[in-house]
Amino acid sequence: SFLTGKFLAGVTSIGLMLLRIFLIVGGFGLMLLGVPPTAEEIIRIFVFFVLCLVYIGFWMGLAILFSIFFKRPATSALGALAMWVFLLIFLGLIANMVAVNLVTAERSATAVNQEELAVRQANITNMIMRISPGTLFEEASSTVLSPTRRTLGPILARETVRLVPNPLPLDQSLILVWPQLTSLIALTALCFGLSYVIFMRREVRAT
Repeated sequence: SFLTGKFLAGVTSIGLMLLRIFLIVGGFGLMLLGVPPTAEEIIRIFVFFVLCLVYIGFWMGLAILFSIFFKRPATSALGALAMWVFLLIFLGLIANMVAVNLVTAERSATAVNQEELAVRQANITNMIMRISPGTLFEEASSTVLSPTRRTLGPILARETVRLVPNPLPLDQSLILVWPQLTSLIALTALCFGLSYVIFMRREVRAT
């Protein structure tokens, strides 16, 4: 009950603040543009709001996990900050380095088109970067808010002519981002589950 209340209280308070921001921005946009959004656009905004809550829930679960794992509040705060910096900055550098090394080895072993190697390098980088919840959130939110985005990976230049320029309907956008949303929920559940296990294994002593 303690962990659940702490998690839900944090997500609810941040979610209410985020909802106010959505309403304020939407109101200003409606006054400036004078064009009301369609039903599909409203649903897309609602899906984006849910994505934001799931993303916030991951960091809330990670913060609770660190606060339980470390005894000192300063250490848990620094640990969470270090994790955020690693996922935001250093993971991209590591992913790019690994992709360049793999593609370089493949280039020396076989004669492959340079464009295909560039696409393969980008795919390897994206695959590693999807370990980060920030990358998952960025891909999901950009796809939901931009119906013209039809793919989450790089494509060859000769294949762009096959893409239909029409925007995707809402259901197709949701199918495209479903793996990202599922991964975010799984990461959040993993952090919360580890917090619960560690917390219940700790011996509670009277003081």
